Amino acid sequence: MTTPRSSGRWVMGMIVCVSLFGGTAHAQEPLVVAKLYYASAAYEDALKALANVHSSASSVEATEAAAYRAFCLLALGRTDEAKAEVESLVRMDPLYQPSDEQASPRIRSFFDDVRRPLLADAVRQTYASARAAFEREDLQTAASGFDRVLRLLEDMGEAADPGLADMRTLATGFKDLVGTAIAKAEDEARKAAEAEAQAAAEAAAAQAAPPEPEPDRLYTDDDPGVVKPEVLSRNVPQWMPPAGVDVRQGFSGVLEVVIDRDGKVEASVMRETVHPLYDPILLRAAKAWRFRPATKDGASVKYLYRLGVRVGG
Repeated sequence: MTTPRSSGRWVMGMIVCVSLFGGTAHAQEPLVVAKLYYASAAYEDALKALANVHSSASSVEATEAAAYRAFCLLALGRTDEAKAEVESLVRMDPLYQPSDEQASPRIRSFFDDVRRPLLADAVRQTYASARAAFEREDLQTAASGFDRVLRLLEDMGEAADPGLADMRTLATGFKDLVGTAIAKAEDEARKAAEAEAQAAAEAAAAQAAPPEPEPDRLYTDDDPGVVKPEVLSRNVPQWMPPAGVDVRQGFSGVLEVVIDRDGKVEASVMRETVHPLYDPILLRAAKAWRFRPATKDGASVKYLYRLGVRVGG
């Protein structure tokens, strides 16, 4: 038969193992040690270890520590103290119930007998907290609260307080309302994120891509990045000097034509006259000229084309 002394030695051996191999378990060590003492039926030692569970422990650790205090007190026959501990635990976490692995059927039954009368108040308090969260638009907290209300009412079953008859309907309605609001908020957040991402992508693309050419601007040789038009057909009429003009005499001038984005001549003008009789002939001929249009950054643009013309001589 295992004696308290041998149990203590076993627990101390296990504590050494926890210390050597527990790694991140240091903050939970008093609770771990208490569980080991409880498993070895060293209930007083377990209670001493539980007294060292730090006040800053997480809610899960605090709940578990309170449960093991109740287990130990029941095992020691200190029923009133165990009941007070369970009542405190229920106020801290009304949904907590010991598992089959943690406690025997007798202990679970004791927990249930103490817990059940406290559930009506827990339902009211939880519902009030959930409503307050809903009114301040803390939707996630409200959804969790209304869900807890429904779970507590499920635990109460047919023995539910008559004063809570409408609570299930109210909690269900609010839970659905909150769920719809959360879904709407998530959808709006998703759309906003998509719009922001689209705007960022467009901004990045605009920054990376060269600016679009201005469709109505007339580009010239002075504009950087412009590829000049290529002549496809350009018939320059022959000079036929009128009577009295020496055929050996030469004449020169400058013709300017506006080539549109299709490569056609949109307009033409003699910037410097060649000869008063030749200029009209040249302007008429220029209307039929065709070009591969000028481009800037790959897009067709209007272009001012200058041509020096010399005849005779």
